[in-house]
Amino acid sequence: MLTMLKALRLEAGLTVRALGGEIGIHPSLISQFENRRLYCREAHQKTLSEFYGAPVEGIFENGFARPCEEVAHCL
Repeated sequence: MLTMLKALRLEAGLTVRALGGEIGIHPSLISQFENRRLYCREAHQKTLSEFYGAPVEGIFENGFARPCEEVAHCL
């Protein structure tokens, strides 16, 4: 399942590892957030939201990455 969080990263041309290095969140956490396997704490939601310049509500719903159909529909 594609999520808004992953779509934003792909659109930015970043790997999970590169994004983690940019924002100081371990790549495995980012991957788990992107795949809706782990609840994303508010602090991480804020960090990701600020990095992408998108509102938290557009990326997350109830602490999990918001699902979307395909990258073109997400952005």
